[in-house]
Amino acid sequence: MQSLLQMRRLQRAARAHSAGLNVERPEQETKPAEASPQGKHSAATFDGPNDPENPQNWHGWKKAGVMGIISLVAFIVGFGSSIDSAILPQAARRFGVSPVTESLATALYLIGFGVGAPFAGPLSEERGRNPVYLITFTLYCCWILGAALAPNIGAQLVFRFLAGTCGSTPFTAAGGTLGDMFDHRTRGKLFPFFACVAFLGPMLAPAIGGYVGQSGMDWRWTEWITLSISGGILVLMILFLPETDAKEILRWKAKALQANGVGVQAPEKLPLQRRLATALSRPFVILFTQPVIAIFTGYLTLVYSVAFCFFSSAQYIFGQTYGFSQGSTYLMFVSICVGLLICALATPLFGILLGREHAQAAAQGKAHAGPEAMLWWALIGGPLLPISTFWMAWSSRRSVSFWSPMISAAFFGFSLLSLFISTYGYIMQRYSSFAASALVSNTFTRYVVAGSIVIVSIPMFENLGVHHALTIFAAISCAFTPLPFFLYINAKRAASKGMEPAST
Repeated sequence: MQSLLQMRRLQRAARAHSAGLNVERPEQETKPAEASPQGKHSAATFDGPNDPENPQNWHGWKKAGVMGIISLVAFIVGFGSSIDSAILPQAARRFGVSPVTESLATALYLIGFGVGAPFAGPLSEERGRNPVYLITFTLYCCWILGAALAPNIGAQLVFRFLAGTCGSTPFTAAGGTLGDMFDHRTRGKLFPFFACVAFLGPMLAPAIGGYVGQSGMDWRWTEWITLSISGGILVLMILFLPETDAKEILRWKAKALQANGVGVQAPEKLPLQRRLATALSRPFVILFTQPVIAIFTGYLTLVYSVAFCFFSSAQYIFGQTYGFSQGSTYLMFVSICVGLLICALATPLFGILLGREHAQAAAQGKAHAGPEAMLWWALIGGPLLPISTFWMAWSSRRSVSFWSPMISAAFFGFSLLSLFISTYGYIMQRYSSFAASALVSNTFTRYVVAGSIVIVSIPMFENLGVHHALTIFAAISCAFTPLPFFLYINAKRAASKGMEPAST
């Protein structure tokens, strides 16, 4: 709807522009503009720096509305990924399979996120954000409906995988949407809040799913709840989500001007086949040729693995150890949400630290601080990952209050968001020329690997127990914790010697 209104405004403006030319020019100049001597028309551009059609110039409330809708999309596709993890016993009994087999419904959904990531970004850049959001999210709703009506385990797994694949769009295209509307500094301030909303979805859903199972409701209600919320969001998208890609808007403008006899050239569209071929190959080339990206990808994959293992293992931590009911067992995810919110609300404090970095860079004659400034999130939140995981591992015993592992979950939530923000910010600034491909490789790897942990975690916790299973994750995280400190100190030493750390 909003896209149609945008197109009509551009068409009216084109007619007014053409009429103005006809009035102002002599008779011989009212003919359609001819091609330049080089055979090309002038490129379509916005009408000056204050053109209201430029998304950068939209009113603040309109930008906030777009960001709010995209955040809701990210919230609900994350919500749908984990809500069914809390009703594994009921769904497994219905289909006559083991809980490990039923956990594939969650795992394949998450793996679908990774599989869909390389496609959504290029499509949104070449065909516009709006149609990609609307088409993929409509398909997402269809696949969730299919999962809700699945007659057997095979159908459920297929529909869940397809839902995850189509649901990956906000995780790869949202960065471009924010970049369409906001400048670099504003985008950096808003990104933590978008990331927080995106994480709240998968962390809140198990708490709701647990009470669906405990109440005796059919397990399919987890899918119906997801579909109901998704349907409401889809209506909002149809009614209020405009196109934000400047290139696509300029294509519309060029088409409208050309229809009214004004010779302009639309921004070029690359062949989609070539664009997709590059998008599918470059991320893996970068992953295996850039050690820093490979290590950060491993780091974030570990963080996600710990988070996703809680989907299946919460029943062992709070159900078996403390005798919690099915609904109460998953309240640990509310504690994780508290940590996420605290981290997002701490953004102004991190802003002060970043401000000092920029001030130091300005004193050295630089335009802005180096990518190491984005590591402050990881410097503070990184050590909390092994601390919180060890804490939960060895305080989850009957002789210790359940509040102890609950509080450790909040510290984990803080670490989860801070490491995510730091990793994305550092990669985007240090590898700016191919940041999109680097982040796609990161997204693909962490969802495919960490999604598989959902399946592994059940036998892992059954055979090793809570203490030793979580200790393994905590010990591995200790190996990654020094990485941000090493990169930060190395960058500062290089700067003090007048050198720049390599960016490739």
